Amino acid sequence: MQTQKEFRHFVITRMNVDWQISRPRSDRNDPEFLNRRFALFEQICLPSVKAQNNKDFVWLMLLDAALPAQFKEKVEKYRSSVQLVPVYVESRETLLDSVRRVIREHTNEECKYLITTSLDSDDAISKDFLQLVQAQFRQQEFEFINFLFGYLYRINEQKLYLREWLTSPFYSLIEFYNDEFKTVLEYGHTQVNKYSNCQIVAEPLWLMVAHGNNVRTNFDVSAAWQPVNRLGSNFAVDLDFPKSNKLKIFKGIAAEIYSVLRSKKEWDTAKVKIRKISNIISPSTVRVLRRIKFNVSNQAYR
Repeated sequence: MQTQKEFRHFVITRMNVDWQISRPRSDRNDPEFLNRRFALFEQICLPSVKAQNNKDFVWLMLLDAALPAQFKEKVEKYRSSVQLVPVYVESRETLLDSVRRVIREHTNEECKYLITTSLDSDDAISKDFLQLVQAQFRQQEFEFINFLFGYLYRINEQKLYLREWLTSPFYSLIEFYNDEFKTVLEYGHTQVNKYSNCQIVAEPLWLMVAHGNNVRTNFDVSAAWQPVNRLGSNFAVDLDFPKSNKLKIFKGIAAEIYSVLRSKKEWDTAKVKIRKISNIISPSTVRVLRRIKFNVSNQAYR
């Protein structure tokens, strides 16, 4: 039977490093850019991680080595409220080695397995997210973990959408801990289905936020509108969500269903419309059907 000491869990967040999207170093360390970046982090990502019910993890924040002093001071203040370790990176070429070095420094000889979770600096996770990641640990030598359902919140429109995503950016990797360990950073989230993976069907556990400055947050054409109150108290974020009551929620549901039915967009096929309307009316029923599907296909689910 496994114990907590068998594995070490690291959450990895890239703040302003040169990685998948190339941006000049001067731009990545521009105070105006960083002010926006850190403000979103403090509103969305930071409070959601601080609110985790399971505190048994280390949070690695990847930062450019040339980060201005005033922002390094901010990072040090964060460390007083969460187990955060800054990792200052010189270049894209040294990033992975820098991460591995810090992981080794925070891992003892009793550790046999490693869990790494990817989390963008402008996204949030539910209070149970990391606990549920760790609950999937079965001494796997190499397996990705993905939670199928999550939310997209579009700030400018103040609208919430439900997404179903087999390769979400909120993915984790469980692997055997040895000299050749990889971490989740070695693999893009779109690659998850190429390897052993565990798709978990649960209530929505992640929250993407589209704020106008996202480089890669595209709209999912099959995303289904949701009343904002469905977020409940699961996500500890500092966002100004619109107020609603039962009548407003009912009107919103009716209006969105009508909009889906009338849609002439080429991607809104009959199948997509049925999925959207089902998720608008009763997302829990859709999850039950997904559980059955994954059970029949002998894939793990929760």
